[in-house]
Amino acid sequence: IYVETVVIPETIKAIGSNAFKNCTALTTVTIKPHSELYSIDRGVFENCFSLKEINIEDAEKLKMIEARAFYNCEAIESMNLPRALETIGTEAFANCLSLKSITLPPEVETDIDFSRFYNLPSLEEIKFEEGWQTISGYMFFALTSDVNITIPSSVKSIGVNTIKNEGTMKITFLGDCPELLGGNAFDGDVTIYYDADTKGWDTTPLKDAHTCIPN
Repeated sequence: IYVETVVIPETIKAIGSNAFKNCTALTTVTIKPHSELYSIDRGVFENCFSLKEINIEDAEKLKMIEARAFYNCEAIESMNLPRALETIGTEAFANCLSLKSITLPPEVETDIDFSRFYNLPSLEEIKFEEGWQTISGYMFFALTSDVNITIPSSVKSIGVNTIKNEGTMKITFLGDCPELLGGNAFDGDVTIYYDADTKGWDTTPLKDAHTCIPN
């Protein structure tokens, strides 16, 4: 289907499954201000290879991005998710080959599901917003790039294999050392930076597995 631009009116509450799937010419999606958008359903933008611009952060009431919603959106470079978001479905952002940065709001469900974010070879930055308390395992999987990661002071615990990356990871913790919920939290070449005035870093198992540098 030859569609280049889409405007989502403020009255739309859900974009139905596969609505724009395989719209390979689609480059821009505009969500109108004060949007009532609540859900982006399964496969909505799947295989929209040319989609580069979508102001999803303006969908302030968005709570659900369902499975494969942005699967194979190869041109998208950044994704700042709205703070109201609660659910990200399986493979929602898999194979976003140009994605360089993603910001994750604190209310997103973090049940183990290693296929929500994978094969993101251009990823440079992952930012967990303040408000996260537990980051469960297998959040980002099969990464291959050099990534900078920010962990806010609100985080108290981290699951096993939260991020698995074949490239390097520079992880900055803004608060106390979190509890590890089993095994190694990060799989790859990791350097951890932390505030020397924060607590728990002297005895953490993270020091046995990675280089930890006080700021």
